[in-house]
Amino acid sequence: LFIGVAAITVVPLQCYRHPNGLASMTQYPQVLCWSFGDHTILLILAILIAVMFVIPFIAWCLHGTYVVITPTGLGKIARYRFLLFRFRADVWWWGDVYLLRQLILAFAPSLPAESPQGQSIYVVITLVMYGFAQAKFWPWKAPEFNLLDMFTTAGLVVVIIATMALMPSTSDSRVYE
Repeated sequence: LFIGVAAITVVPLQCYRHPNGLASMTQYPQVLCWSFGDHTILLILAILIAVMFVIPFIAWCLHGTYVVITPTGLGKIARYRFLLFRFRADVWWWGDVYLLRQLILAFAPSLPAESPQGQSIYVVITLVMYGFAQAKFWPWKAPEFNLLDMFTTAGLVVVIIATMALMPSTSDSRVYE
């Protein structure tokens, strides 16, 4: 649910450029980006969702994982169990890392649609950094899950890099303006 809501907040930022210089939303092509009207309303709603749900939820999770390690926070473990129970006790904070990885990946489509290579590089960098951290800390309780997570992440990186070779080149200089 969290990632779905976070992805909704970036929908107004997902625009593609027209030959005449204007831009439309990818999901709603009839809505012109950065113009007053429907796009402004969608931007305001996205900001409200981010401020009222996404940011507070992340703050609550970050606070919760650090509260439970204090002597007075031991009674709150059940409240934050969804962040803690899958990971080893010495890597109790990995739920936050996983949550932040998912949040960062949710923002990938908001990068310019004219530069799919840029989006791919953003995702690859995120996954490689996560993969190295996952291999270093080995956070899951079951070793099989660590291997599965590591190979799945590596597989995604390989597939994304392989598909980048099939993407059309972005020789248009306006893409980087």
